[in-house]
Amino acid sequence: MVIMKYLMAGLVLAFSGYSSEFMQMTPVGNECIPVSMEMSGCREASVALDQLEFDIDFSGILETADRGDGYAHARCVLSGRSGNYTLSVDVKGAEGEALLKKEYSGSSWQSLVHRFADEFVYLLSGEQGIASTQVAYITRNNGSYSLRVRSLDARPPQVVISDDEVITTPAWSPDGENIAFTSYRNGSGDLYLYSFANSSARRVVTGGLNTSPAWTPDSRYIAFTRSVSGNSDINRLDTASGDVQQLTARSSIETSASFSPTGQQMILTSEVPCRRQNCLLCQGQR
Repeated sequence: MVIMKYLMAGLVLAFSGYSSEFMQMTPVGNECIPVSMEMSGCREASVALDQLEFDIDFSGILETADRGDGYAHARCVLSGRSGNYTLSVDVKGAEGEALLKKEYSGSSWQSLVHRFADEFVYLLSGEQGIASTQVAYITRNNGSYSLRVRSLDARPPQVVISDDEVITTPAWSPDGENIAFTSYRNGSGDLYLYSFANSSARRVVTGGLNTSPAWTPDSRYIAFTRSVSGNSDINRLDTASGDVQQLTARSSIETSASFSPTGQQMILTSEVPCRRQNCLLCQGQR
Protein backbone atom coordinates (compact mmCIF):
# COMPACT_ATOMS: atom_id res chain seq x y z
CA MET A 1 0.00 0.00 0.00
CA VAL A 2 1.32 3.42 -0.90
CA ILE A 3 1.96 5.45 2.22
CA MET A 4 0.23 8.45 0.69
CA LYS A 5 -3.47 7.90 0.88
CA TYR A 6 -6.08 10.05 -0.68
CA LEU A 7 -9.36 10.96 0.92
CA MET A 8 -12.35 12.42 -0.83
CA ALA A 9 -14.48 15.07 0.82
CA GLY A 10 -17.32 17.26 -0.37
CA LEU A 11 -16.75 20.13 2.03
CA VAL A 12 -14.40 23.03 2.46
CA LEU A 13 -11.72 22.58 5.11
CA ALA A 14 -10.24 25.52 7.00
CA PHE A 15 -6.79 25.40 8.55
CA SER A 16 -6.64 28.31 10.97
CA GLY A 17 -4.90 26.12 13.48
CA TYR A 18 -4.71 22.37 13.12
CA SER A 19 -6.50 20.24 15.69
CA SER A 20 -9.44 22.62 16.17
CA GLU A 21 -10.60 21.91 12.60
CA PHE A 22 -10.59 18.10 12.81
CA MET A 23 -12.24 15.45 14.90
CA GLN A 24 -9.68 13.09 16.36
CA MET A 25 -10.05 9.50 15.21
CA THR A 26 -9.55 6.60 17.60
CA PRO A 27 -10.38 3.04 16.46
CA VAL A 28 -13.14 1.53 18.59
CA GLY A 29 -11.70 -0.71 21.29
CA ASN A 30 -8.14 0.47 20.68
CA GLU A 31 -5.88 2.40 23.01
CA CYS A 32 -3.52 4.88 21.39
CA ILE A 33 0.20 4.47 21.92
CA PRO A 34 1.61 7.45 23.85
CA VAL A 35 4.72 9.11 22.40
CA SER A 36 6.59 12.35 23.05
CA MET A 37 8.62 14.57 20.76
CA GLU A 38 10.70 17.70 20.60
CA MET A 39 11.76 19.96 17.71
CA SER A 40 14.64 22.41 17.40
CA GLY A 41 16.48 24.14 14.58
CA CYS A 42 15.43 26.83 12.10
CA ARG A 43 12.71 29.41 12.61
CA GLU A 44 9.96 27.06 11.38
CA ALA A 45 10.78 24.51 14.12
CA SER A 46 8.05 25.69 16.50
CA VAL A 47 5.21 25.51 13.97
CA ALA A 48 6.68 22.24 12.64
CA LEU A 49 6.34 20.77 16.13
CA ASP A 50 2.70 21.89 16.23
CA GLN A 51 2.12 20.13 12.90
CA LEU A 52 3.88 16.96 14.06
CA GLU A 53 1.82 16.80 17.25
CA PHE A 54 -1.35 17.29 15.21
CA ASP A 55 -0.31 14.52 12.78
CA ILE A 56 0.35 12.13 15.66
CA ASP A 57 -2.92 12.83 17.47
CA PHE A 58 -4.90 12.75 14.21
CA SER A 59 -3.53 9.30 13.35
CA GLY A 60 -5.92 7.61 15.77
CA ILE A 61 -3.09 5.18 16.58
CA LEU A 62 -0.49 7.25 18.43
CA GLU A 63 -1.10 10.12 20.84
CA THR A 64 1.13 12.84 22.22
CA ALA A 65 2.31 12.58 25.82
CA ASP A 66 4.74 14.33 28.14
CA ARG A 67 8.34 13.22 27.89
CA GLY A 68 8.89 10.20 30.11
CA ASP A 69 5.26 9.12 29.88
CA GLY A 70 5.42 7.74 26.36
CA TYR A 71 6.44 4.48 24.73
CA ALA A 72 8.99 6.38 22.62
CA HIS A 73 10.53 9.84 22.33
CA ALA A 74 11.47 11.57 19.06
CA ARG A 75 14.17 14.20 19.00
CA CYS A 76 13.82 16.22 15.79
CA VAL A 77 15.98 18.92 14.22
CA LEU A 78 14.65 20.96 11.30
CA SER A 79 17.23 22.86 9.25
CA GLY A 80 17.32 24.78 5.98
CA ARG A 81 15.34 27.54 4.37
CA SER A 82 12.41 27.96 2.01
CA GLY A 83 12.61 25.40 -0.79
CA ASN A 84 15.33 23.28 0.82
CA TYR A 85 14.75 21.63 4.19
CA THR A 86 16.19 18.70 6.11
CA LEU A 87 14.46 16.99 9.03
CA SER A 88 16.73 14.83 11.20
CA VAL A 89 15.00 12.48 13.63
CA ASP A 90 16.30 10.25 16.40
CA VAL A 91 13.67 8.03 18.01
CA LYS A 92 14.41 6.09 21.17
CA GLY A 93 12.27 3.75 23.22
CA ALA A 94 11.32 4.20 26.86
CA GLU A 95 14.48 2.34 27.92
CA GLY A 96 16.70 4.41 25.66
CA GLU A 97 16.96 1.79 22.92
CA ALA A 98 17.41 3.10 19.38
CA LEU A 99 14.28 2.69 17.24
CA LEU A 100 14.83 5.00 14.27
CA LYS A 101 17.48 7.44 13.09
CA LYS A 102 16.85 9.08 9.74
CA GLU A 103 17.02 12.25 7.67
CA TYR A 104 14.27 13.53 5.37
CA SER A 105 14.98 16.14 2.71
CA GLY A 106 12.71 18.15 0.45
CA SER A 107 11.38 21.53 -0.59
CA SER A 108 8.57 21.68 1.99
CA TRP A 109 9.02 21.20 5.71
CA GLN A 110 5.33 20.24 6.00
CA SER A 111 5.85 17.24 3.71
CA LEU A 112 8.90 16.14 5.72
CA VAL A 113 6.90 16.28 8.95
CA HIS A 114 4.06 14.28 7.38
CA ARG A 115 6.51 11.64 6.10
CA PHE A 116 8.10 11.22 9.50
CA ALA A 117 4.73 11.09 11.27
CA ASP A 118 3.60 8.29 8.95
CA GLU A 119 6.82 6.37 9.50
CA PHE A 120 6.55 6.88 13.27
CA VAL A 121 3.04 5.41 13.20
CA TYR A 122 4.19 2.44 11.11
CA LEU A 123 7.26 1.88 13.28
CA LEU A 124 5.23 1.46 16.46
CA SER A 125 2.03 -0.09 15.13
CA GLY A 126 2.63 -1.69 11.74
CA GLU A 127 -0.23 0.44 10.39
CA GLN A 128 0.11 2.95 7.57
CA GLY A 129 -0.11 6.54 8.75
CA ILE A 130 -2.44 9.10 7.17
CA ALA A 131 -0.51 12.36 7.67
CA SER A 132 0.55 12.45 4.01
CA THR A 133 -3.09 12.30 2.98
CA GLN A 134 -4.35 14.82 0.48
CA VAL A 135 -8.00 15.81 0.27
CA ALA A 136 -9.92 16.44 -2.96
CA TYR A 137 -13.15 18.39 -2.72
CA ILE A 138 -15.56 20.58 -4.66
CA THR A 139 -16.25 24.25 -3.97
CA ARG A 140 -18.87 26.56 -5.45
CA ASN A 141 -18.33 30.30 -5.56
CA ASN A 142 -20.37 32.85 -7.53
CA GLY A 143 -21.82 30.11 -9.73
CA SER A 144 -18.42 28.58 -10.58
CA TYR A 145 -17.38 25.10 -9.48
CA SER A 146 -13.81 24.10 -8.62
CA LEU A 147 -12.13 20.79 -7.92
CA ARG A 148 -9.44 21.46 -5.33
CA VAL A 149 -6.71 19.45 -3.64
CA ARG A 150 -4.97 20.22 -0.36
CA SER A 151 -2.76 18.63 2.25
CA LEU A 152 -3.61 18.29 5.94
CA ASP A 153 -1.77 21.43 6.91
CA ALA A 154 -1.97 25.21 6.48
CA ARG A 155 -0.74 25.33 2.88
CA PRO A 156 -3.29 26.77 0.41
CA PRO A 157 -5.22 24.36 -1.82
CA GLN A 158 -4.37 23.63 -5.43
CA VAL A 159 -7.18 24.36 -7.91
CA VAL A 160 -7.20 21.34 -10.20
CA ILE A 161 -10.00 22.39 -12.55
CA SER A 162 -12.72 25.05 -12.62
CA ASP A 163 -15.95 25.23 -14.62
CA ASP A 164 -19.19 27.16 -14.77
CA GLU A 165 -21.04 23.82 -14.97
CA VAL A 166 -21.55 21.43 -12.06
CA ILE A 167 -18.64 19.23 -10.96
CA THR A 168 -19.40 16.51 -8.43
CA THR A 169 -18.50 13.08 -6.89
CA PRO A 170 -14.67 13.18 -7.11
CA ALA A 171 -12.83 9.90 -6.49
CA TRP A 172 -9.05 9.64 -6.27
CA SER A 173 -7.33 6.62 -7.79
CA PRO A 174 -5.41 4.52 -5.23
CA ASP A 175 -2.11 5.21 -7.03
CA GLY A 176 -2.74 8.95 -6.72
CA GLU A 177 -2.35 9.59 -10.45
CA ASN A 178 -5.94 10.44 -11.40
CA ILE A 179 -9.21 11.84 -10.05
CA ALA A 180 -12.48 10.63 -11.54
CA PHE A 181 -15.42 13.02 -11.34
CA THR A 182 -18.77 13.85 -12.90
CA SER A 183 -19.15 17.02 -14.96
CA TYR A 184 -22.21 18.57 -16.62
CA ARG A 185 -20.05 20.56 -19.05
CA ASN A 186 -21.81 19.04 -22.08
CA GLY A 187 -25.31 19.19 -20.65
CA SER A 188 -25.40 15.71 -19.10
CA GLY A 189 -23.56 13.95 -16.30
CA ASP A 190 -20.45 12.60 -18.03
CA LEU A 191 -17.55 10.87 -16.32
CA TYR A 192 -14.13 12.54 -16.58
CA LEU A 193 -10.60 11.65 -15.54
CA TYR A 194 -8.15 14.31 -14.42
CA SER A 195 -4.52 13.26 -14.87
CA PHE A 196 -1.92 14.87 -12.62
CA ALA A 197 0.82 13.77 -15.03
CA ASN A 198 -0.80 15.63 -17.92
CA SER A 199 -2.50 18.38 -15.87
CA SER A 200 -5.66 17.88 -17.92
CA ALA A 201 -9.08 16.23 -17.82
CA ARG A 202 -10.64 14.02 -20.49
CA ARG A 203 -14.16 12.66 -20.88
CA VAL A 204 -14.22 8.86 -20.58
CA VAL A 205 -17.92 7.98 -20.29
CA THR A 206 -20.92 9.74 -21.83
CA GLY A 207 -24.60 8.89 -22.36
CA GLY A 208 -27.04 8.97 -19.47
CA LEU A 209 -26.14 10.22 -15.99
CA ASN A 210 -22.81 8.78 -14.78
CA THR A 211 -21.94 9.36 -11.13
CA SER A 212 -20.33 7.95 -7.98
CA PRO A 213 -17.06 6.54 -9.39
CA ALA A 214 -15.23 3.94 -7.28
CA TRP A 215 -11.78 2.56 -8.14
CA THR A 216 -10.40 -0.94 -7.93
CA PRO A 217 -7.30 -1.22 -5.72
CA ASP A 218 -5.03 -1.55 -8.78
CA SER A 219 -6.36 1.75 -10.21
CA ARG A 220 -7.36 0.13 -13.51
CA TYR A 221 -11.14 -0.14 -13.26
CA ILE A 222 -13.83 2.31 -12.14
CA ALA A 223 -17.29 1.21 -11.08
CA PHE A 224 -19.92 3.90 -11.47
CA THR A 225 -23.67 4.38 -11.45
CA ARG A 226 -25.26 4.97 -14.85
CA SER A 227 -28.85 6.21 -14.90
CA VAL A 228 -30.87 5.92 -18.11
CA SER A 229 -34.64 6.57 -18.33
CA GLY A 230 -34.95 6.61 -14.54
CA ASN A 231 -33.23 3.27 -13.95
CA SER A 232 -29.78 3.05 -12.39
CA ASP A 233 -27.28 0.22 -12.83
CA ILE A 234 -23.66 -0.37 -11.94
CA ASN A 235 -21.19 -0.24 -14.82
CA ARG A 236 -17.44 -0.75 -14.94
CA LEU A 237 -14.93 1.25 -16.98
CA ASP A 238 -11.59 -0.22 -18.02
CA THR A 239 -9.38 2.89 -17.93
CA ALA A 240 -6.73 1.19 -20.08
CA SER A 241 -8.98 0.26 -23.00
CA GLY A 242 -11.96 2.57 -22.46
CA ASP A 243 -14.39 -0.37 -22.55
CA VAL A 244 -17.53 -0.11 -20.41
CA GLN A 245 -19.27 -3.21 -19.04
CA GLN A 246 -22.70 -3.20 -17.44
CA LEU A 247 -22.52 -5.23 -14.22
CA THR A 248 -26.15 -5.14 -13.09
CA ALA A 249 -29.26 -5.36 -15.25
CA ARG A 250 -32.36 -5.16 -13.09
CA SER A 251 -35.48 -3.04 -13.00
CA SER A 252 -34.50 -1.91 -9.49
CA ILE A 253 -32.05 0.89 -8.73
CA GLU A 254 -28.45 -0.10 -8.04
CA THR A 255 -25.97 2.50 -6.82
CA SER A 256 -23.08 3.32 -4.42
CA ALA A 257 -20.60 0.66 -5.56
CA SER A 258 -17.40 -0.02 -3.63
CA PHE A 259 -14.73 -2.65 -4.33
CA SER A 260 -13.25 -5.12 -1.86
CA PRO A 261 -9.50 -4.86 -1.12
CA THR A 262 -8.85 -7.62 -3.68
CA GLY A 263 -10.99 -5.98 -6.36
CA GLN A 264 -12.81 -9.30 -6.92
CA GLN A 265 -15.96 -8.35 -5.04
CA MET A 266 -18.12 -5.28 -4.89
CA ILE A 267 -20.68 -4.07 -2.40
CA LEU A 268 -23.53 -1.90 -3.65
CA THR A 269 -26.93 -0.62 -2.63
CA SER A 270 -29.93 -2.11 -4.43
CA GLU A 271 -33.51 -0.95 -4.24
CA VAL A 272 -35.79 -3.94 -4.65
CA PRO A 273 -39.58 -3.68 -4.23
CA CYS A 274 -40.53 -2.32 -0.79
CA ARG A 275 -37.04 -2.30 0.68
CA ARG A 276 -33.47 -1.09 0.24
CA GLN A 277 -30.61 -3.46 0.94
CA ASN A 278 -26.87 -3.87 0.52
CA CYS A 279 -25.74 -6.50 -1.97
CA LEU A 280 -22.42 -8.24 -2.57
CA LEU A 281 -21.53 -8.72 -6.22
CA CYS A 282 -18.77 -11.19 -7.07
CA GLN A 283 -16.79 -11.19 -10.30
CA GLY A 284 -18.84 -12.73 -13.11
CA GLN A 285 -22.20 -12.14 -11.43
CA ARG A 286 -25.03 -9.82 -12.41
